[in-house]
Amino acid sequence: MGTDQKQLSEIAKSMNVDKRHVWRTLRLAFLAPDIQLSILSGMQPRGLLLKDLLYQAVPTCWVEQRQVFGFIV
Repeated sequence: MGTDQKQLSEIAKSMNVDKRHVWRTLRLAFLAPDIQLSILSGMQPRGLLLKDLLYQAVPTCWVEQRQVFGFIV
């Protein structure tokens, strides 16, 4: 097991959650700052759900993130 996987397993164990849940949640840290701010301010696009962010692929490109999650029409 690689070091990253071991650390992920340790985080999951300490939080009493599944390792996949930790990974999906950590990906949200890489959302574009304006997307994060919009969500935290309650100004996200209508219909954008947490499950959309957790279970869809999150592009690394911020412009693509805005398109995929409905911040650019």
